[in-house]
Amino acid sequence: MAIQTRLEELAGPGFGWKIGATTATARAFLGVEEPFPGRMFAQFRHAEGELIPADSVILPVAEPEFAFRMARDLDPAVEHTLEDVLDAVDSMLLAVEMPDSRYKDYANVGINQILADSGYSKRFIAGRVALAGPRTTEAGTATQGRRNRHDRHRDSPGTGRLGFAYRRRLR
Repeated sequence: MAIQTRLEELAGPGFGWKIGATTATARAFLGVEEPFPGRMFAQFRHAEGELIPADSVILPVAEPEFAFRMARDLDPAVEHTLEDVLDAVDSMLLAVEMPDSRYKDYANVGINQILADSGYSKRFIAGRVALAGPRTTEAGTATQGRRNRHDRHRDSPGTGRLGFAYRRRLR
């Protein structure tokens, strides 16, 4: 995304990408049709155990995530198969994302502003490597237990998220 790449002039170097709104519930809440990418910036990357100032965020949210370290770059100008992408993954890490927005009414700004806001990417904590080696992303087919904002437990399948995220990022 050109606007997110330009943000590096203001926010400093990037270190990765995130995929936002991976569930139908999140997409409906934000009024978007499909998951979206967000650039992650080095200045907002934190070490495991590091304290993060709570007064520096608008959204009081922490999301458990799977993060993937790539063994090699994939050319974004080339169409890649899911197999190509899976084979390029080096390891999977457990992580925590603290998304944020410059808008207090972040749910109603629309996709263009979300993308210009780097997909609500803000603070990120990479944990330890959970799985390493070839085909570690097969874990993406696991079911993730989550609690929603009303404290009701629901399961959301990881199947399909990784494939979509790869295809979306590589367009």
